Formats: sequence, C-alpha cells, structure tokens
Amino acid sequence: MSPAFRAMDVEPRAKGVLLEPFVHQVGGHSCVLRFNETTLCKPLVPREHQFYETLPAEMRKFTPQYKGVVSVRFEEDEDRNLCLIAY
Repeated sequence: MSPAFRAMDVEPRAKGVLLEPFVHQVGGHSCVLRFNETTLCKPLVPREHQFYETLPAEMRKFTPQYKGVVSVRFEEDEDRNLCLIAY
C-alpha cells in the first residue's frame, strides 16, 4: 500500500481508487481530481512537492494538508471507458 493511502486512511480496491473530476475548481492547476470526500489529487510539481515535504511543523496549520503522492494510470472499465485510477 502506498504511503499516501495509509495517510488518507483509505483501503484501496484491488484495482486502485477511481479518481473523479473535481467540479468545484475555480482556478490554479488545470487538472484537479477527487480522491475521496476530503482529498484532492493534482499534478505533481517537483518544487511544490519539495515545499510540502520540507515545510516546518509550525507552518503546517496554515497550509492545506499534504497527504503524499499516488501513481495514476489510465484503465478501461467494464464498458471500455477510460478511467483514471490511483495506486
């Protein structure tokens, strides 16, 4: 199980977690996806990743909660539609 799944207290399905479009996005990253009710996924920007990994504990209460990194793949569902699946 990836560290991000453990941090989000999510039990992944055997095929991963289906990511859905986040319909309430108003700006920023071009592709924000909904992992679950409380977690969003967005493209990994190395500089932003480094920022969250090295953020001093005293500053964390002022920033969005960083839960880690997942790998995302395209997979076909039963109807042959392409889906984004997080692992």
